[in-house]
Amino acid sequence: MQICTSIDGPEHLHDKQRRLPGLSAHKAATFWIKRINEAYAEMGLDTNLYHVEALLTTTKETLKYPKEVVDTYVALGCRALFLRPLDPFGWSEKTGFKTEYPRSEYMKFYREAVDYMLELNKKGTPILERFASIFLTKILSGEDPNFLDIRNPGAQASTDRVQLRRQGLHVRRRPNAARIGRRHFPDRRREHEHVS
Repeated sequence: MQICTSIDGPEHLHDKQRRLPGLSAHKAATFWIKRINEAYAEMGLDTNLYHVEALLTTTKETLKYPKEVVDTYVALGCRALFLRPLDPFGWSEKTGFKTEYPRSEYMKFYREAVDYMLELNKKGTPILERFASIFLTKILSGEDPNFLDIRNPGAQASTDRVQLRRQGLHVRRRPNAARIGRRHFPDRRREHEHVS
């Protein structure tokens, strides 16, 4: 079994975003990441394949620390970093007015972080940016990496409807559902469906 957790960058940033009363959430998370990685090695598993990975929540505050975020992941032995922006779903949908940031600021952060990752790779420290990897896989090989955020909603929705009809369920579009998130994320839209 492989494990993935959340690390939102250096300790001060992670602890600001993930509060753990009376403790440092960053220290607790990094302790267990290191301990689990040691256990994988003790079990004789290939640590190139078996190691804890982490996901980043990219907030306004994160945008100030592109190199520090990368260094945090490298120091933990992570071989990949997913520098994706916030999506307008769940918690972000409700708090977008506080957490959303201009895409130009995110793109500046992304460029600085990826440029730094490329420098590290040239110097022999392997670190992969997953967002770029997903897009490059789709662009260069024509393979679909099956990443939800870039799937064609029309094509997938049609396929899903056919599969649901085969199971005897009727699917109809909810015309107002596409407006979800527009209040906070007007430049990002999603197509939603309703199964009845």
